[in-house]
Amino acid sequence: MARNKPAWYRKSFFRVAFIIYGFVAIPIFALLTPSYQVSDEIAHFLRADQVALGQWIGVRTSPTQSGGIVDQSISDSFNLFSPIILHPERKITASILNHASAIYWNNIKSFREFNNTAIYPPFYYVMAAWAIRLGKWTNMSVVRTLKVARLMNGAAAILLGAVALQLAGSAAPWFFALLTLPMTLSEMASASQDALLIPMAAVAAALFIRLLREEFYDRIGFGVFCALLGLIAMGRISYVALALLPLAISHPSLRARLVGCTIAAAAGLGWAWIAWRIALVPFGLPGADAPAQIHYLMAHPSSIFPLIANTMRYQWDLYVESFVGKLGWLDLSLPHSYIVIAIFDLALAALASFTVVADWKNTLHQKMVVLLAMIASIGILFAALYISWSPVGDFIVGGVQGRYFIPLVFFLSALFSARSSRRSRATTLACDSVVAAFSLITIPVVLVGIVSRYYLS
Repeated sequence: MARNKPAWYRKSFFRVAFIIYGFVAIPIFALLTPSYQVSDEIAHFLRADQVALGQWIGVRTSPTQSGGIVDQSISDSFNLFSPIILHPERKITASILNHASAIYWNNIKSFREFNNTAIYPPFYYVMAAWAIRLGKWTNMSVVRTLKVARLMNGAAAILLGAVALQLAGSAAPWFFALLTLPMTLSEMASASQDALLIPMAAVAAALFIRLLREEFYDRIGFGVFCALLGLIAMGRISYVALALLPLAISHPSLRARLVGCTIAAAAGLGWAWIAWRIALVPFGLPGADAPAQIHYLMAHPSSIFPLIANTMRYQWDLYVESFVGKLGWLDLSLPHSYIVIAIFDLALAALASFTVVADWKNTLHQKMVVLLAMIASIGILFAALYISWSPVGDFIVGGVQGRYFIPLVFFLSALFSARSSRRSRATTLACDSVVAAFSLITIPVVLVGIVSRYYLS
């Protein structure tokens, strides 16, 4: 059975549309969102300053403190905006903006604690670190430097997203829908490591699809794919299970596939070991204690299934909403109707991305590997946050946000295949048109949300 060829316009339409759309949306997100009002952005910006100062990883100074020597002016500017976090009734005032604009880089260094980002690899902060160096060299204010860091991260993210869309082929609608979600755009237009991690995962997933569907073995592409899996696993250890994905690619020899898996897993586990030895400290909700939590689970193994059920029962709506766009520090909610329509748009994008694959046996094998990698990644994510973040014996897993699933969901496009398809080109064009048109709704919805949350009393 022959493969369906992607519609002629897909080779460039979604890529060009995303570049144009991104260079409109990213500045809106980056410039209109007040400073430090993206989840954990202060910790990421401190980590970026540490990288700008030439420190590749944070340092542990006590059993409970990890961070680094950074510019004191970051904390001074953050103190003006911190009272707004998690307080929707508090707004940005002219006084806050005036005082913040008067805080410049003062080159007074002090130790600052940022336990949750001290363990992250430096390469995700390269763009923000360059922005900080530029800000110091040109005597920008700290908050203006943060805006520049957001814009530079956003520009790099757009280019990576465009590469992913070019490689994605028939799965381009799915990638476009994910890349234009409010949560994705908000992270791209921030100082967070997710600004680059998410589009990097998109490139890896697009390469994965290409390697699955090509009839020849692209050694360079396979090597780049395995390297990207390693970088993604270094960014968040739960993604180390993606190292299984090279096993789904049929063209390389088994030895080559095993080597690819090993390299990807070794990168993630190796960095986790380095972070554990140098910078990792316990952090989490009050009552969290990793050794005690492990002991509890071993003593009560039957509690695992009720734990999973309770977590899904009480948290699923948070996961869905924060996957699409529960912005800020999860204190900026978009309209429920928009969330529902966004889910429908994702379903339509999945439908538009379906294609026909010739060899059903290989496809079944590929799907099993992909599903195993996805399930394992999600399982590691929940297990890690229950052990490290949740109070001992808690009935749900705390700390999980929908944005953690976005890098994984790109790889689900490998499942969008069937033995036969009756969908016409007209149906494909209609689906693609709706997916592209929906992104135009996002900007005004988010714009109204940001203005209402931060500026209107």
